[in-house]
Amino acid sequence: MYSVEWSYDVEPAELILPLRVISNHCESLIESHCQDLVPFLFLCIEQCHTDVRLKDLFPLSVTPAIQLVGQLIAKPFSLLFLSTLYNSCHTLCSADSFNGKRALPFLIPALYKRYVAFLSTCNTHTSSYRMIANTTLTELVTVFFSLCNDYRLLVRREAAKCIADCCSVFDSSLPECVKAMEAFVRDDVVS
Repeated sequence: MYSVEWSYDVEPAELILPLRVISNHCESLIESHCQDLVPFLFLCIEQCHTDVRLKDLFPLSVTPAIQLVGQLIAKPFSLLFLSTLYNSCHTLCSADSFNGKRALPFLIPALYKRYVAFLSTCNTHTSSYRMIANTTLTELVTVFFSLCNDYRLLVRREAAKCIADCCSVFDSSLPECVKAMEAFVRDDVVS
């Protein structure tokens, strides 16, 4: 298995092969293995998003690491695993990681949908789970709109690519979506 320590010593382009191998076996991975992969995947998100040589392979900014995290989000795992993914996303955003912030908009809609799906399956006996999921939904919206207002143009542009997906899954954030779209238009006029 690949480790975070191993990935510090390789070029970002060399991370593509292990990510593809893991992606090919994604369907058979159990939750505990996926839990162990999360630090490696988020490190790959940061490293692979910067490599200019990968731009030809992945012109839409969706690197294999982002695709793999998206596949893991879609798997019917527990709230604990979803929380681990959310905490990793939140850490990237809070750490002011340029590459992490550029990757986050692609993950937020899928993560939001999974939390909504989790809430729809919660019964009344799991009120603490419901509270955690509701808080996380609110925070995901906040994180997305903070990316829309980031001080770096490239982060705002990546958020702009995902605004339709995000606004379609966010329930009551239409005024914020309109403000974000107006800001994106101003960005394009200025630059």
